[in-house]
Amino acid sequence: IQPTIQLTPRLTSPTLVTAVLVEPNVVVTKGTPLFQFDPRSYQYTVSQKRAQLAQARQDVRIFQADVDVASEKVSKAKSELVYAEWQQKRTQEMAAQGAGPEEDAQQWAAELAVRRAGLKEAEAEELRARLRYQSQIGGVNTNVASAQAELDQALYYLDNTTMVAPEDGTIIN
Repeated sequence: IQPTIQLTPRLTSPTLVTAVLVEPNVVVTKGTPLFQFDPRSYQYTVSQKRAQLAQARQDVRIFQADVDVASEKVSKAKSELVYAEWQQKRTQEMAAQGAGPEEDAQQWAAELAVRRAGLKEAEAEELRARLRYQSQIGGVNTNVASAQAELDQALYYLDNTTMVAPEDGTIIN
């Protein structure tokens, strides 16, 4: 009785054998290349995943810029709110003294409400930008980590287009 090991390729789809690298009934050592499968589709996937990883890394820089833009919008909204509060107070005082129309005071009261809502919106956008930028796993942006994992998997399958002997032994057929 002789122990045998069935060889099964670790590939995602059926692939053509492009080369048989050993002869039958020849002793091989662990790690000896046995078969070569067509690597083209796996190489294409690796190229695609490398591009996606580069894009994910670029997106992190874009996310940081989005945070900066959102922060500036918050600053602008705060300044506009301060101005609207001042105008509302001024026109209300003038209307109370009869030195200005009541409509101006009402208009600035409405404008003040709009500016408060604008500030809340800007703060929410800033929070969303920060969350997107700070989304991390182990200190790496989640989009980058995901793209890296997909690339690693594609490289794994590309590496498996060459089947090697799992143990020392003899190739039977």
